Amino acid sequence: MISFCKTYSFFSEEAKCSILLGPSVTPWETTLPGVIGGAANNPSIRLVKYDRTTGVTLDVFQFYLNLTQANVDVFADWALEYTGTEYYGQPDMGTTSLNSIAQSLLDNDELFNKYYAANGVNYDPKEECAGECRYVHYCAVTELAYDAYEQCMIQLTGAGSSVELTIVSLVLTNLAAKILLN
Repeated sequence: MISFCKTYSFFSEEAKCSILLGPSVTPWETTLPGVIGGAANNPSIRLVKYDRTTGVTLDVFQFYLNLTQANVDVFADWALEYTGTEYYGQPDMGTTSLNSIAQSLLDNDELFNKYYAANGVNYDPKEECAGECRYVHYCAVTELAYDAYEQCMIQLTGAGSSVELTIVSLVLTNLAAKILLN
């Protein structure tokens, strides 16, 4: 989802589970007013390697189609964009590792820029995301409920989010989480 992942703590500070949001095969650029970081993306698919006994996600393999190049070549050449463990320098892509990545997004510029590039599937490598844009991504990755997202934005900006339409993403994520938890 865009987001790369969501981590959930359920009434404690420790992350208990995580959800990998699926990448989009359809390149879509939002035209919704006020949405920050709603740029288009290259189509992508993800292969997830997991431990069949524990269910822990061991790695993710993200493949993508560079639309700009495909239009020039008139040929669709899907390629590996990244392997999660190598790209993010983690031992696996389980909840502890994803939470470590998520919690580092605010303070680690290099990590955040990698996350942001992967989030848009390298559609526009020159696109920058700082300030409120960065906060929107951090809070959307770390908070499930809209109220918690708003509190996160208030804590980071002192004024909350001026991005009202991020609720669309959060509602869809919340719906997905409820389906998984039921």
